[in-house]
This record gives sequence, C-alpha cells and structure tokens, in this order.
Amino acid sequence: MINKKSKIGVTSRTFCKSDYLKKKLLKSFSEVKFNEDGTNFNDNDLINFLNGCEAAIVSGEKLSENILKNLPDLKLISKFGVGLDNFDLDFMKKKGIKLIYNPGLNASAVAELTLSYLILLLREANFLNRELINGTWSKARHPKELSESTIGIIGYGQIGKKLVEFLTVHDPEIIVFDPFLKEDKNLPSQLEFTSDLNFLLQKSDAVTIHIPLKDSTRNYLGKYELGLMKKGSVLLNLSRGGLISEDELYNFLLNNHLGAAAFDVFEEEPLVDKNLLSLPNFFCTPHIAGTSTKSTNALGTSAIQGLIKYIK
Repeated sequence: MINKKSKIGVTSRTFCKSDYLKKKLLKSFSEVKFNEDGTNFNDNDLINFLNGCEAAIVSGEKLSENILKNLPDLKLISKFGVGLDNFDLDFMKKKGIKLIYNPGLNASAVAELTLSYLILLLREANFLNRELINGTWSKARHPKELSESTIGIIGYGQIGKKLVEFLTVHDPEIIVFDPFLKEDKNLPSQLEFTSDLNFLLQKSDAVTIHIPLKDSTRNYLGKYELGLMKKGSVLLNLSRGGLISEDELYNFLLNNHLGAAAFDVFEEEPLVDKNLLSLPNFFCTPHIAGTSTKSTNALGTSAIQGLIKYIK
C-alpha cells in the first residue's frame, strides 16, 4: 500500500533541477530519492536507483520488462512528460503497476519551439549562423517567409492543433495528415486535410512530424518518403526519435536534396552517432521542446498530484 511514507524515486533530470518541484513533492512525501547528479541511466543504474521504491516519477527513461522484473516493490509510475513508448505497458498491466499520465500539458511549449524552428530553417538562419561563426559573411540563398510557404503537419493531436493555431496568423498554406485520424468535417477552414501522406510530402516546403512512436510508426519517414519531398524543403522532428530514419536523413542532407533539418529528439539519447551534427544544414537541440519553465512546472505538478490522488 502506497502512503506518504513510501519511498519515491524521481529519475527525471528536469524535475530534479527544479527547487520548486522538489519542495512541492517533499511536502507530501517524506522519503524521496532525487536524481541529483543528472545521471543518464543505463539499465543497471536505473534498477539500482529505483531499488526499493514503491512509486516513481519518470520522464524518458526506458522501463522494459527486464528492468521492471528487477523492481518488485514498484507499484506506481507517474509520467513526467508526454509519450509512453519508453514503457512496457503490457508487462506493467500484467504486474499490476499503475500508470499516471496526463498528456497535452506541454503542447504549447513544443508547438512554440516548432514554430521558431520553422522560421529558422525557412529563412536559412541556421546555416548562416554556422557560416558567420566560421568567419564568412554570407546571405541566404532561397529564404522564405511563412506566408509564402506550404507547411505540412504530420499528426493533428494536441501539439499539431496548437501549431496550427500559432501558424494561422502568418497565413501559410497548411496541409495536415494524421494516420490515426479520419477526416474531420469540423477542421478549421484554412487547413487542407489529406489522407495521402505522399501528397503532403510532395507539396510542402516544410514538413514537421508530431505523432507517437509505435511499432507502426518507427522509421515512418524513410528513404522512399524523404525522396518524395520537394528539393530544398526542410524537415523537423520535435516529437520522438525513431520516427525518421537518421541514416537516410543524413544522405538526403548531404546531397542537398533536403535544404535543412531540425531535430530535438533522436533514436539514441543522449546522442551517440554524431554524423548528422557535422552537416551545416542540420540544426539540433537536446530534447528540450517540452520543457519551458511553465510547462516543467505544469508537468511536475501533475505528476505529484497524480501520486497524491492515488494514495487518497
């Protein structure tokens, strides 16, 4: 039985950097173990860290069947963030491990950063920044404003919808495709909804992907799909690593079929393969899209409230 004296493990580095969230959690639970060192856990590290914990606040750490088998005391997991691809949900259900999850709290933060990256790439500011750092005073070759661009959005969930809201004021042409959504007659009039992913890829000046990572969506954009994209177009992934083949992306950026790409997420995190980083037309950040101060507080508070609600 989980109560206020139960041992709680917090693996999320972002959560553990927030004095506000740590104090808030400690008001309700007396025995809390924080990831104070900001460790990127391997399997053994994670097992050792959560050993004896009855509940955990977890972000992107992978809780596989093998890890969960070695955590017999764990009864409750509260998700800090979005996406459940890092959890073995079937095994959790089998073992009766409760999951607390409240999606959508950081949709605005992710959509906002996506908008900024769209502008950055379409105006070629990412490339010019590298040129300037290297001592070359260059000018953009084919800069585009949003108003003269066609933006393709793959995924029309909470982030996709928020991104459309942010884009509307700039008046681009917007094409939406969602593999999990049938055409909705109530979609905003300024959108073109398509059931044909190939159409979106062929018509868009910029493509941004916002769908969950599942077996059916892994490498969703591979060699064939990237080859359909307009020459000089740009590609963004601020959703989940693994949705886009990084090996194929490297080739399409190297031969300049794609003008640029911006990633916030990767197949392996922390990033291991550095090939993409060597390319002047690749821009990246270390999985920060959903962690503004506002969204961090909202996600952390939700995770804490989930624990409190459970014990009540």
